[in-house]
Amino acid sequence: TLFHTRAGRGEKLTAAEENAVAMYELTQEILMAAGLPAYEVSNHARGGEESRHNLCYWHYDDYIGIGPGAHGRYVAGDNGRFATENHRAPEVWMKRVREQGHGLRAGNILDDETSMREALMMGLRLADGIDRAAWRRKFSMEIMDFLPRDKVLRLAQEGYVICDSDKLCATPEGMKRLNAVLGYLEN
Repeated sequence: TLFHTRAGRGEKLTAAEENAVAMYELTQEILMAAGLPAYEVSNHARGGEESRHNLCYWHYDDYIGIGPGAHGRYVAGDNGRFATENHRAPEVWMKRVREQGHGLRAGNILDDETSMREALMMGLRLADGIDRAAWRRKFSMEIMDFLPRDKVLRLAQEGYVICDSDKLCATPEGMKRLNAVLGYLEN
């Protein structure tokens, strides 16, 4: 994209942190006042009108990527979660489809740790966070057995996450710092 090209040239394309935070907060206020609350860190909708397509990603459900550049994630029997990636360039993708019957560039089985890290990253983007019962069904373990308990408790004490018997979610302050929250949990 043009954005990628310009960033590759070293152009500064993002707002200063203070301005970015102010714009984010103003966006949240305007959309909430318009009846469009945030259901995900960067998506807003009236209740019941959330994107089912995107919720599939954020709940770490199965999905198949179709078309140039598309990615997929799905459970592959007892083998674990399978990750796919299609060729990005439409002409290459189409050539592969004609030659091989598919445009897959790569496909591999994800180990449990990678799957859980992806599910954590995607799930904490949601305002409702990660449903702990759904996590148990998906990974056959408690989310708190995967995460460093002391770090989750510290984030909760500092007001960045809520962790109760039903869910783990980022607070509004945690959403503003989601990359840092995730980085802290992974180190």
